[in-house]
Amino acid sequence: MTTFSEFLENVPPHKETEVSDLFASSVTGGTVLVKSPEIELDCDNSKCNGKRTFRSINDQSKQMAKGVKIFSLTYQCSNCRISEKIFSVLVVSAFDQQSNLVVKLGEMPSHISKMPSRLISMIRPDRELFLKGMWCESRGLGIGAFIYYRRVVGELPAAQ
Repeated sequence: MTTFSEFLENVPPHKETEVSDLFASSVTGGTVLVKSPEIELDCDNSKCNGKRTFRSINDQSKQMAKGVKIFSLTYQCSNCRISEKIFSVLVVSAFDQQSNLVVKLGEMPSHISKMPSRLISMIRPDRELFLKGMWCESRGLGIGAFIYYRRVVGELPAAQ
């Protein structure tokens, strides 16, 4: 089971995940408050250029009635206060369970893992193809990712 902060930090879009600590308070009048936890993300701003704490800058919590709800969360880097990350999240909740089904519908900027600099130097001319492969892989499109990766690997110089 995943915490809500781990879900926002690590889970790629369109993957259903059971989240354990989604709500900030107990049920009152048929609604609950959804947490907006602090999260650790890579900040690409030149002031930061590494992992930083991001905090929610919109409503600290969202009211949610029992059932299905879609909402967005906007986070800002606590260090530079320039970089932002927006998540669109779907929650299916019964409130009487220890965990709730959550799906990340999307995030801007996109969820793409950091690449080692040695890998970037190896694929420099085919960087865009490689990034498309990573995009496909993060959305569960395995065969699409394979095709892009194969195009990159097929054009690499032979190892000596």
